[in-house]
Amino acid sequence: IDVTSELTATDGDVVFGDTKEGTFAIRTAPTLRLTGDVAKGGITTSAGKKDGEAWGKRARWVAYHGPDSAGTETVIALLDHSRNLRHPTWWHARDYGLLTANPFGPRAYKDTDFKGKGDHALKKGKTLTLRYLLVLHQGDVESAKLEERWKNFTK
Repeated sequence: IDVTSELTATDGDVVFGDTKEGTFAIRTAPTLRLTGDVAKGGITTSAGKKDGEAWGKRARWVAYHGPDSAGTETVIALLDHSRNLRHPTWWHARDYGLLTANPFGPRAYKDTDFKGKGDHALKKGKTLTLRYLLVLHQGDVESAKLEERWKNFTK
């Protein structure tokens, strides 16, 4: 599912504050989570981070993977477009199944490599376009070919 959001400052300048909460989010099924009574899932990022290491880190994509409620291996992934603001984005990837792409949170995620303020100003009349690809795949994370999908998505 290809999602494009166009945010236009119509009535004046807009400032997006530096927050961990993000812009585009999903919640996973309980079995794909890392915590909870039926949780059997994992998290993998394009940057090689796993599970709890994924929170607040930058990556081209993040995937939750594990069995669905019927036991079928499943992947739910979000891919960040290369032309998005501050690509690769930071991810609010939590063990309870919340996944949020967030170009507005470098300071909230304590990213010491990011220089400057984390706020982003959008001037009146200007538009910020953000594009993400949501992948729903039956199979394991390797068979989802997320890096290949990311390359095709960002062409």
